[in-house]
Amino acid sequence: MTSHRAQIGGTFPHLAVKAGHAPARTETGIGALMPWADRLWFVTYVAHKSATGSGTGLFTVNDALDISKHPASRVGTYANRIIHKESNQLIIGPHAIDTDGRVRTFEDLVDIRLAATARHLADPANKVYFLGMEGEFYEADVHTLKATLLYDLLKELAIPGRAHFKDAYTDHGRVVVVNNSYYPEDFERGWSDGRLAEWDGRAWRVLARTRFNTVTGRCEGDLGRAIYAVGQDRASALLHVYLPETGWRVYRLPKGTHTQDHAWTTEWPRIREVESERWLMDASGLFYELPAMTYGSALWGVVPICRHLRIIGDYCSWNGLLVMAGDQTTPI
Repeated sequence: MTSHRAQIGGTFPHLAVKAGHAPARTETGIGALMPWADRLWFVTYVAHKSATGSGTGLFTVNDALDISKHPASRVGTYANRIIHKESNQLIIGPHAIDTDGRVRTFEDLVDIRLAATARHLADPANKVYFLGMEGEFYEADVHTLKATLLYDLLKELAIPGRAHFKDAYTDHGRVVVVNNSYYPEDFERGWSDGRLAEWDGRAWRVLARTRFNTVTGRCEGDLGRAIYAVGQDRASALLHVYLPETGWRVYRLPKGTHTQDHAWTTEWPRIREVESERWLMDASGLFYELPAMTYGSALWGVVPICRHLRIIGDYCSWNGLLVMAGDQTTPI
């Protein structure tokens, strides 16, 4: 891909997006990226579902690196994305996009701070789950776009304080969710309202009571079916890995920085496949290469790449480029 656009150290300044000056200003950033329908799609977010900001929404970038805001764009707090293979749709933010680029919207979910979309346990061909940052757990029909609230996870997971749910993933007959609540008082007492939890379609089970930021895996194929969940506690970064033959195993990794210890200063660590059969993992200010495959019922070959002090909301491969989205001018 070639472009006449100016770039500075790999950054194309014209691709920057920003929120408007009014109404009341707050944090904004890019929550999710995905190549789809011959374009790169992304959603930006404001900090709260009260939509205290303008200029945010659904955007596309074409092969010539021209950027445009989609007319179906909605202002909100969105950081979810999944390709629903059975219906051949990209679900990003509250939008469902077909392979021709036609956009429809889950109207029931526009005002929910959407953290994740995950495959459905019982009816994956027709439904998905949505997770809201306040612990709202919905199922939604990918055809009618109607959503139904199933659970308030603050009650199900016994979270008495401030919830900050971040991600969800489905495989091996379970939906795994993560909440990254972690505040100054939690450092002192050594535990928090953060959660790593799973649901088998009948009951919720709490696996860990500290902050977790992301969870993902490869739910099909023969390259490995591990579930990876990334979090941290006072001592280190945490990588929890699930395999059916071993259950959950815990790996401790060094922190690259303490500037991301607070729940609000991590938006949003991810694990993404950015090269064939290779994951790139962002954990506590360190990028790692994470193998997609597992051997001997264990994970091998977690390789550190570099430290950073960025807030990187999402990243992906597109047209031979590694594309990184950020939240670099927040007041925090």
